[in-house]
Amino acid sequence: MVTLAVLASLVIDMTTWSIGSTIEIAALLACAVFAWRPWVATILVVFVGLAATLVGFTPQLSLLLAVVSGLVIYACTAPLIAAYLLVAATLLMTGWAQGYIGGGGAIAISAIGLASSAVGVAIRRTVAARQRLEKDLARRERETEIAVRQERERMTDELHDIVAHNITIAAMHARALPLAADSTTRTTSLHAISEATGQALVDIRRILHVETGSDVRDEAEQPPTIAEVVEEVRSRLEAAGIPTELAFERAPDDEGQLSLNVATTVVRVARELANNVIVHAPQSQAARIAVTMTERKLTVSVWNDVPAGPASTERSGGYGIDRMRERARLADGEFDAAAVDGGWLATLALPRV
Repeated sequence: MVTLAVLASLVIDMTTWSIGSTIEIAALLACAVFAWRPWVATILVVFVGLAATLVGFTPQLSLLLAVVSGLVIYACTAPLIAAYLLVAATLLMTGWAQGYIGGGGAIAISAIGLASSAVGVAIRRTVAARQRLEKDLARRERETEIAVRQERERMTDELHDIVAHNITIAAMHARALPLAADSTTRTTSLHAISEATGQALVDIRRILHVETGSDVRDEAEQPPTIAEVVEEVRSRLEAAGIPTELAFERAPDDEGQLSLNVATTVVRVARELANNVIVHAPQSQAARIAVTMTERKLTVSVWNDVPAGPASTERSGGYGIDRMRERARLADGEFDAAAVDGGWLATLALPRV
C-alpha cells in the first residue's frame, strides 16, 4: 500500500509539472505572437492565464504577464487591455493567497507591472501624438494645394480679363487701322487702342500689387457707380461701331452706389459682355443695355442683334460664359445667356445687399 501511495504521488507530481510547464511554454509562444498580431497574442495570453487559474498556478507566469503588460497597453484596444490586466491581477492575487508568492514577491511583480505599463502608456501617447501630427501635416498639405489651385484660378481669371477685354480689342483695332480709309476712323481706332492698352496696364499693375502685398491703391479699384459701369460698356460698343441704346430704371433718390463685391462682379461681367459682342458679333447693327435697380436687386441686360454674314474669326473656348456664370454665383446672383428676338441676350442679376 505504501508503494502504491508513493507511485501515485509521483504520478501526480509529474502530471502537475507537465501541466505547469505546458502553461509556461504556451504563455511564451503567445507572447511571441505579439510580433505578428498583438491583439491575437493578448487573447491567447488571457486564455493561458485563465487556464493557469483553473489547473494550477506558476509564479513565472505571473511575472511574465507583468512584463508583457506594457506591450499590451501600447498595442491593443481598451477592452483587451482591461481583460488582460484583470487576468494578470487575478493570477497575482491567487498566487499570493495560495502561498506560491510571498508578500515581497507580489510587491516586486506589481512594481514590474506598473513600470511596464507606464512605458506602454508613454509609447502609446508618443505614437498617438505622431499620428495626430501626420494627420495635421496631411491636412495642411491639402489646404495648401487647395489655396494654390484657387490662386491659379484667380490668376487665370485676371489674365483672361486682361487678354480678352483689352488686348483683344487693341489687336482688332490695330489690324483694322491700316485699312481705315478716313482720318475719323483712324482716330477712333487709335483712341480705342490707347484706352484698351491703358486699362490693361492698370489691371496688370493691380495684379502685381495684390501678389506683392503692396498697399498701393489705384483709382480704378474704388467701387464705381452703376452709371459709370454702363457708360463704359456703351462707350466700348460704340467705339467698335455698334450703335447702343441705354435704358436705365431706378428710384430718383438712388445714386447707384454699389458694394465693392457687387461692383467688381458687374464690372467684370459687363466688360466680358461688351467684349463678346465686339469679338464674336462685329457686324452687329444694334445693341441695347438695360439696367433695373431696386432697393435689393440689380439687373443688367445686354442684347445685340446677330446679322447674317461671315462669322468672326476669333476663336472662343466658352471659358468666358462659364466664368461669368461662376462670378454671379459667388456674388449670390444669377447669370443667363440665350438667343432672343433675333439676337443674343445676356442677363446678370445680383443682390445689392
